[in-house]
Amino acid sequence: MSSSDECAAVSIPNTSSMMTGENCWTTNLLLASMIGTLSDSGNSFMRTMYPESYETPELRTAMGMIQTILAQYTTNDALGAGLDVAANHFLQGNASIICNGPYMTGDFRNPEKAIPGLDIGTAMYPDDGMIAQFEIGYMICAEGAEKQDAAFEFLKYKTNANAQKIMLDESYVIPLTGNIELSAEYVNRNPLVAEVVALSVRAAYTYYTFDRIASYGVVDEMSRNYPLLAMGEMSVDDMLKSMTDAAARNR
Repeated sequence: MSSSDECAAVSIPNTSSMMTGENCWTTNLLLASMIGTLSDSGNSFMRTMYPESYETPELRTAMGMIQTILAQYTTNDALGAGLDVAANHFLQGNASIICNGPYMTGDFRNPEKAIPGLDIGTAMYPDDGMIAQFEIGYMICAEGAEKQDAAFEFLKYKTNANAQKIMLDESYVIPLTGNIELSAEYVNRNPLVAEVVALSVRAAYTYYTFDRIASYGVVDEMSRNYPLLAMGEMSVDDMLKSMTDAAARNR
């Protein structure tokens, strides 16, 4: 199964729904996409599990752009905020862009969460990037060849085209392959999700999230230091070194 976390946009002021609390989710989705589409080496970095160093040219360039966004192009409460704050700004029309997954689309139609009349669309990240990674991992624990064969057959069933359609319908999990056909009824009911599915086939770059490639300690260090970076109290180079140091501590 896969997860594709895209940018959604509305026709309101040029502000992004960023947040630096918790796991820095929306901010780090954008950062990952900047790195993952910047170059082949940047894309390779965003597919590397538990990098030893974050002090690379691609991260330096991308983190500089994030510093500018956090300082000038987000809401005034983004520093230290959680995902609920960022989502609320977007749903209330206070921001034009949020980086999140297709599971958020249900909130767009919820009158208890979103203001009426939001003109929402989806898009790949700039330079045709898309986050795509396994949503669920599986492990086989079976004794003997017969039980192991049966377990493999079960995993095949859990990941076949029908199962991927069920996951898409029930949990908005984007299929891993492009051969999953969506019914007209599904497209009419979930036009934005259907659009993300169509975009996923055309992505020039795919890559993972920081939650996937980095240890919790690195992400926690990012959350702690983003406010300092945004306020100019920490340089980009010092930010990246702090991430490298956190990686070393959490190996």
